[in-house]
Amino acid sequence: MNSFAHSLKNWIRNSLGLKIFFTGFLVLVLLIPTLMIEGLVRERKYTSRDAQREVSQKWGLEQSIAGPILTVPYKEYYNRTNFNTRLAHFLPDTLNIKGDMDSEIRSRGIFDVPLYTTNLNINGAFSLPNFSELNVSSANILWNQAYLSFGITDMRGLKEQLAIDWSEQALQFRPGLSEGTGLRSGLSVPIKNLNTRIPDYPFSLDLTLNGSQEIRFAPLGRETNILLSSDWSSPSFDGAFLPTEHE
Repeated sequence: MNSFAHSLKNWIRNSLGLKIFFTGFLVLVLLIPTLMIEGLVRERKYTSRDAQREVSQKWGLEQSIAGPILTVPYKEYYNRTNFNTRLAHFLPDTLNIKGDMDSEIRSRGIFDVPLYTTNLNINGAFSLPNFSELNVSSANILWNQAYLSFGITDMRGLKEQLAIDWSEQALQFRPGLSEGTGLRSGLSVPIKNLNTRIPDYPFSLDLTLNGSQEIRFAPLGRETNILLSSDWSSPSFDGAFLPTEHE
């Protein structure tokens, strides 16, 4: 009887071990197609990203628009005869952006890449820079070295020379930025007609820009208003401010 019970226990123990073994084996077998599918999904994801990047690099990447920013250099004396040149940056009092976006789909292999062309009018006004808070003497302000900066993330999307109507004067931007604006890429233009007797300076510029995936705006104005229309059927919104109205 004891021998039978011992044999039964061994059989149960071995049977349970076989069940655990076969269960583990089946789990491993079932993991093989799962891992294959996961690898295929990962490969398609990377291939899709490469296709989007390849098309976008020829058309224009994601765009961020910032500006214009007015910069006025000034002298900071550290003894009676020697000084360093500092930069003071000023933002517009009002900044209005209005335009439309036309979207299209380009294909690269089996992947679709959404692209857009946006036509914008950007206008507003600057007040005459006030240096009183910086404790800078008017004699040390280098008004004739002032310039405007305008930030565009991917300059390849800019298909024509950008001009600005600055206080009824047409100025042509040139590629490149000076230090200190905080902008990574963009254009600049010198301003020669700053006059301390004029209280404000209106500006306006028309911008046609190619991009892909998304477009962003930096709300640099004391008051910033943005109005866009687009033919894209399902837009999404991100950033620090959501639209007050959208349809």
